[in-house]
Amino acid sequence: MKNISKYFFILILAISPGVKAQEAETLVFRQNVSLGYDVSGFARKLIEPEVFMHGISAGFEWRPNWTASLELGTLGIDVQRDSHQYLASGFFVRSGVNYNLLQKTSMPGEELFVSFRYGFGSLAHEAPNISIIDPYWGSLETSLDPARYSAHWAEIGGGLKTRLFWNIYIGWDLRIRLKLARSSDIEMEPYYISGFGKGKNNSVVMLHYSVYYKFPFGK
Repeated sequence: MKNISKYFFILILAISPGVKAQEAETLVFRQNVSLGYDVSGFARKLIEPEVFMHGISAGFEWRPNWTASLELGTLGIDVQRDSHQYLASGFFVRSGVNYNLLQKTSMPGEELFVSFRYGFGSLAHEAPNISIIDPYWGSLETSLDPARYSAHWAEIGGGLKTRLFWNIYIGWDLRIRLKLARSSDIEMEPYYISGFGKGKNNSVVMLHYSVYYKFPFGK
């Protein structure tokens, strides 16, 4: 029994330096910049063919656990119906931070994060062709002139990010958005708000799926 205890103690001493070295390596922090592309716009195109969005992001991890994020994108809409045509184009910007819950684990490069964002979207939209058919009053052809619309919102979410190979990462995050303010005195409610979601809703839940490239720097 004493021999077993002695060997067990020696084994612990032999393993300990390696464990401590691994922990030290795990806890090394290097600032990094990441660039990403939101591929969920392609999935939305399959669900809603009349809506297409491009979105890119830039992140800067300036301290352990914290990453500042800036997201930019464009929106294009072309709705064709027998009764009307609706066209819109716009842009959006979202900024905020991510907090990584896995920064100090033994899984370098992996992220389980919560996110906070402020968003702004602007668009120009119009309904150049509107057909109202009534068997009693007769048909009416009309249109709504181009107009601008903008909205502000806040969002909170969370997601996962994992390294695919080299410095290429993939990840998804789910976000809840709450509209804070919008244009007043509008004649036409937008079908879709740039960077937010359906125009008629004051809150939406959106899923994003992105591909990233990280540029680590520093010692």
